[in-house]
Amino acid sequence: TLENFWWVVTAAPYQQYLFGLAPSAMLERVAAAPRLLFDQFNVWGVALGIWGLMQMLSSAERDIRKRGGALLIGIALIVGYAAVYGSRDSYVYLLFAFMLFTPAIASGIGDVLARLAPRWAYAGTRKRVAFLLLPIFNLAANFQTLDLSRDRGAFDYAHSIIRAVPNDAVIIAD
Repeated sequence: TLENFWWVVTAAPYQQYLFGLAPSAMLERVAAAPRLLFDQFNVWGVALGIWGLMQMLSSAERDIRKRGGALLIGIALIVGYAAVYGSRDSYVYLLFAFMLFTPAIASGIGDVLARLAPRWAYAGTRKRVAFLLLPIFNLAANFQTLDLSRDRGAFDYAHSIIRAVPNDAVIIAD
């Protein structure tokens, strides 16, 4: 029916979540966004991303300034929406903000490499190797945190639920 169609189009069941938090909870979510950004990209990535955004916004080329502005506005809108949307999983929306931050990191890396290029020929082999080993260092430093191959939390939880089900019971799951 038209009424059901309008119910779907207007997202009626979810409208209560928009601005469904206390202002203090919204501020906590806004404050958590930079921490999550550091968790995702570490200090080097965030520094390069901020540098890249600054370079884009101050570029002499209008198109590059527009791209930098679009990235910044997009990130701000997504973080703002995630902060005011009152569901427990609204942090998932920040994934899109992180995706928008990656071109800024690429811009920062490009700018740093362009600035190093004149000196690169004169830099010693040790300096070049140290610069190129930075991603390997980040991988080694964060591998234990990122390695979930031995994480059995979900399996143990499911196993405990299944053990509690009586024999010959029918389980209906979504």
